[in-house]
Amino acid sequence: MRKNTRQGSISSPNGILSVTHGATHVTYAPEADAAYFSLKKIKKGEAVRTVQLQPWLLADLDKKGALLGIEMLFVSNQLPRASTRKKTLGIMAVPAIV
Repeated sequence: MRKNTRQGSISSPNGILSVTHGATHVTYAPEADAAYFSLKKIKKGEAVRTVQLQPWLLADLDKKGALLGIEMLFVSNQLPRASTRKKTLGIMAVPAIV
């Protein structure tokens, strides 16, 4: 594991990219083309509900409805192409969780 700051780290065990900064943790699995963004360390059984925001975007919630993490499927399809990245900010609209 390679540390880049006192608060963050980057690793890639088994080919899965993992980035941690403070309590935020992001993983990307190239073979599945999926990323998971967690806002805190999620304990087993803590995520009791998954809400589909888009066909490619899922949100995990706890029993009180608080957001624990977001899973993005088909990541390579959601990112702007290299030619358009220079022209746009690449911001994606995400609907509110109800």
